[in-house]
Amino acid sequence: MRLIVSQPHSALADGRPTGLIPVGVTRWRGPEDLFGVVVKVTFTFQQGDPGVETALVAPEPLSLQLDTDSELGGAGEGELAYGTDLGFYKPRCDVLLTGHAHAKQAVNGIDAAIRVADVERRFQVVASAAATALPLSQSYLRDPLGAHPCPIVGPRVLQREDADTAFAPEQLVTQQLAVEDQQAAKLPDDALIVLTGLSPRGPERQVKLPGLRPQLFVGAGDYGEGVLALTFDTLWIDTDLEIMVGLWRGILPLPASEARQIDRMIVTLEDSQHPRDVAAIEREVGRGRFHYAVEEDDLPEGPPAVDDDALVFTKLRAREPTPEPTITLEVYAEVSAELAEQREPRNEVLRRHGFDEAIWLLEERAWLSRMAAATTGQAGAGGLELAMRYGELYLAAQERLADPAEAKLTVDQYAELKVSLDEARDPADVLRAHELSLPAWMRIDRRWCAAARDDDEVAKQVDRAMTRARQARPQAGVAEEDR
Repeated sequence: MRLIVSQPHSALADGRPTGLIPVGVTRWRGPEDLFGVVVKVTFTFQQGDPGVETALVAPEPLSLQLDTDSELGGAGEGELAYGTDLGFYKPRCDVLLTGHAHAKQAVNGIDAAIRVADVERRFQVVASAAATALPLSQSYLRDPLGAHPCPIVGPRVLQREDADTAFAPEQLVTQQLAVEDQQAAKLPDDALIVLTGLSPRGPERQVKLPGLRPQLFVGAGDYGEGVLALTFDTLWIDTDLEIMVGLWRGILPLPASEARQIDRMIVTLEDSQHPRDVAAIEREVGRGRFHYAVEEDDLPEGPPAVDDDALVFTKLRAREPTPEPTITLEVYAEVSAELAEQREPRNEVLRRHGFDEAIWLLEERAWLSRMAAATTGQAGAGGLELAMRYGELYLAAQERLADPAEAKLTVDQYAELKVSLDEARDPADVLRAHELSLPAWMRIDRRWCAAARDDDEVAKQVDRAMTRARQARPQAGVAEEDR
C-alpha cells in the first residue's frame, strides 16, 4: 500500500508557495521492527547578500536520492557527491560538503573551512596546477598545513564495519555519513554557517538557516495520531550550486508491518519557534497538493506520479473542517453561472478561472456552508442578506452571458415555448429540441415577465399569444406522447 502525503496550500508558515516537500519512509528490521520517515528541505543561498545572508526555501526542491557518485576531478572510485537520504537512524547531525573551493585568482592551494554549531573543520585544497576553483575531492584534500592527506569532507559510503551500535536505542545501527569531525551534536534550525574559501563570491560567506523546520502530522489508526518528533540530522552543502539540503528524521511508534495503519500524513514547513497548530493547517489541506511518500524501491527511477487517480480521490475526500472560501462571492457567482451555461467543457471553464475540480468543489462547499449558516441564523453568518446577495450576483452574471439571439424571440415563439415546457413530461427534452440551455430559457422568461409587468399592452399580447399556443396544442394542449 502506498502512503499518500498531504501538503497544504500554505505549506510554508508565512504563506509563501513552495514546491513539493519530499517525504520518504524507511523500515528497520531488527529485534523490534520500526517504521521511520525522512523529510527533505532544499534551501538556496544564491542571493549573495553582504554580511549574514538568510537562506531561502528553494522554489524547485531536490527529490529524495540514493548514493550518488562524485563527478569532481580527482574523485576516487566510490567517492560520493551525495549520500542516501533513506538511512534510518542518525544520533548526530552530518555536515557534508561537495563542489569546489574558490579563490579570486589562480592558486595551487586554498585554505578552506566550514564552521557551524560545534563543528569547525579546517583543511587545504591543493593542486599541482594553479586554478581559481579546486575540487573538494579526496585527491586534493590536505590537512590545514597542506602537508598530509586528510579525510573527505563529503559523504562516505557506509560499509558493514562502519555500523556503530553504541547509541540508544541499542538495536539501531547508526548511519552517519560524515567523518567524525563533521558531526554536530545538535544543529539549530537557525544555525549560522560560515564558509571560508568555499564561495566564488568572496573569501568568507556567512549564511544563516531561516529558522524553519518541517512538521509532519501522522494519523495511524489504532496507534493514534499527532505531530511526529523530527530530528535535524543532515546538512549537505553544494558550494558550486549554492544550495543546501536539510534532512529531518523521525521514528513512528508502530512496527514496520503495521504501516497500513497510517491513513494520513500532512507535511508543512513551520517557524521552529512558533509552529501553527494542526487545526489551522488542516483547513488548508484540501486546497493543497498530494503526493506519495518515497520508498527505497522507488529510486533511482523516481517517485510515483503525483497526478494519478488515487491522489485525486484522496484530495476530494480530504478530511478537514468546513473550509473558508478564498474567492469572493462575486467570483463564485460568475463561475457558477458560466458552468450552468454548459457552453464549453466544465474543466475548461474551471481552468480558465484558475481552478481544478477539487479546488472548485472546496470553494463551492465553503460558500454553500456559509450561506446555509446564514439561513439558519448562526451568529456571524450575515443573515439572509448573504443568500439574497448571491442570488442578485448570479442573475447579473447570467444576464451578462446572454446570447443576442435570445432577445429576438417573438411573443408567439415565447408563448409556444412556455406552454410546451409547462405541459412537457421532461422539460429538458423541449429545451434540447429548441437548442436552448436552462439558463437561456430563464433569461428569456424573466425578460418577457418583466416586460409584461411594466407594460399593460405587452401583458395583453402575452396573454393572447399564450391562449393561441394552448389552443394549437392537440387534445386541449396535451400532446399525444404526453397522454
